[in-house]
Amino acid sequence: MTYEEIRLKLLSRWWLIIAFTIGFTLFFFPWSSASTYKASIGLGISFNDSSFVSNDMQSSQAYVDSLREFSLYLSNRFKSVEVQSNIAKKAGLGIGNFDSINAFYNVTDQSGGFITISYDAGSEEAGQTFLRAVQDQYAELIQLERSNGQLQAFQIEPSTEFITDISQVRRSTQFRLLPSVAGLMIGTAIAIIVPYRTKKNKLAN
Repeated sequence: MTYEEIRLKLLSRWWLIIAFTIGFTLFFFPWSSASTYKASIGLGISFNDSSFVSNDMQSSQAYVDSLREFSLYLSNRFKSVEVQSNIAKKAGLGIGNFDSINAFYNVTDQSGGFITISYDAGSEEAGQTFLRAVQDQYAELIQLERSNGQLQAFQIEPSTEFITDISQVRRSTQFRLLPSVAGLMIGTAIAIIVPYRTKKNKLAN
C-alpha cells in the first residue's frame, strides 16, 4: 500500500475516524470520568496518657520501643483475617476472601504509636460507612484486649479519638483521554485496512 493510497483512504473516510473517536468517548465516559473517594483514619495512643507527657518516659529507649511495638501490634491486628472480616461485615462490603498479607484496605505503620488505615471507596457515603466500621472494630478490639491484659504490656493508653479524612480522587487528564485516543486509533486503522474502491477499480469490475 502506497502513501497516496493511505492518504486517499484517510481523506475519504474522515467521518469514520471522527465517529469512532466520539463513539468511544461517549461510551466510556462514565468509566473514564468516575471519581473515587479515599477514606483514611489514624489510630494510636492517647496524648493524654500520663506516661506520654512524662519527660523521663519520653527520653527513655524503653518508651520509644514500646511505641514502635504498639504500632506494629495495631498493624498486625488490623491486617488479620478476623479483623478484616469484621470490618467488611460492619461496612456491608461483599468481600469473601481475605489475605493477612494484602488486606483489602491499606495499613500504614507510622511508628510512634500510630497506624493509618485507608480505603478507596466508590462514594463518599461508602467511605463514611467504612470509617465507622473501623472505629467500631477498634473500640471492640481495645475493650477485648484490655480485659485480657494484652495492652498492659505496652504501658500505653490507646486513644478513643480518631483523625479521619475523606478526599475525592479524580481521574488524571491522561486517563480521561484514553477512550478518545483508542477510538481515534481504531477508526484510523479500519479506515486504512478496509479496501478503497477507486473509480479505476469500479470500471475494472
